Amino acid sequence: MTNYYIEKDNKIIFVDTDLQRLQNTVTLGEYSELEIKETERPIVNFEFADTPEYIAEELAKAKEAKMQENATKRDEHLLAGVVYKDVLFDSDTDQKINLQSYVPNMSDTDTVIWFGKDNQPLECTREDLMAIGGLIRDLTVQVWSVKNPAYVEAINNATTMEELNAINIDYN
Repeated sequence: MTNYYIEKDNKIIFVDTDLQRLQNTVTLGEYSELEIKETERPIVNFEFADTPEYIAEELAKAKEAKMQENATKRDEHLLAGVVYKDVLFDSDTDQKINLQSYVPNMSDTDTVIWFGKDNQPLECTREDLMAIGGLIRDLTVQVWSVKNPAYVEAINNATTMEELNAINIDYN
């Protein structure tokens, strides 16, 4: 629930859940120049009353936002690609499928032009393509088996906003 309030000398002097009613109350007189502020925090007896329920609700919302931040950064990192011989290659599902279907049909002496993310060509042997695939596999394992579970666990285990805010999600 949204509360609208007016403070003077760091003390709440007016509070209402109806903005228009509060504006009408203070249009004249000594309080008309004071700013009307908005908050979701509960106010009881002209003081912020951060109840356990409110704190738990805010923490749950913040955890949800942190989980979304984690998912976004995780997915961005997975799709950023891998570098092999100074060429950036896709690391998406299509690339994995292409490598899995192409490599078994090559001999050890075959070469193929394989294009990076920016269409930079690289002449690759079977061994090169396997190395690119290995880099993609290592990236995927690192993200899904190491980093993502650690971030999810840390977020779920946070019991305060301070603990939650201290979690720095960085997949680089």
